[in-house]
Amino acid sequence: LEAVETLIMGDHDYKTVIIDTIDKLYDYAEEDVCLNEGIDHVSKLAMGKGYALARNALESQLNRLGMCDKFCLVIIGL
Repeated sequence: LEAVETLIMGDHDYKTVIIDTIDKLYDYAEEDVCLNEGIDHVSKLAMGKGYALARNALESQLNRLGMCDKFCLVIIGL
């Protein structure tokens, strides 16, 4: 989250931002949900809520990066 904020709001010369790999970034989103919810795995939240929270958090940040006109965003997935 801090990196996204720095990329969007910071004063830098980056022309391209590459996320390699998006799969690992999703893992970090799941870890963040677990920390925030006080659980050890996202599956502990009923009805898939943990997975939805992780996906929504990741999509939100990717959308912010994608809409920024300071740089080109490249995302690599497995």
